[in-house]
Amino acid sequence: DDDSAATATAAIDSALALGKDMIRIDNLGLTRVPAHALRRLHGAVLLHADNNALRTLPAAALAHLTNLQHASLNVNRLERLPDTFGALTALQMLYLNTNNLAALPPTFTRLTRLEWLNIG
Repeated sequence: DDDSAATATAAIDSALALGKDMIRIDNLGLTRVPAHALRRLHGAVLLHADNNALRTLPAAALAHLTNLQHASLNVNRLERLPDTFGALTALQMLYLNTNNLAALPPTFTRLTRLEWLNIG
């Protein structure tokens, strides 16, 4: 788990150093993304974290992703999304295919700009 956190942090640091607002942490075998790393993505408009082993996302850190418009979290092991997901009010496209989600949080009603939701 510590290796996973270090890998996620290094990938995010690399993207931020290049001034990117599109963060790709796909196919890294991540079991978690540390809150401190996710919090630093406040300017990101795109986050791809497909094909990992994520079970959850850090609730408090999500509230900092206020510019996020596109999120792809396909093929993970997400069991639930935190209520703070409703703070992603700029979100327009969300991909959650092949996860273990039983329900979406009630705060999803705040995602008024969401045009595409794929949870197949």
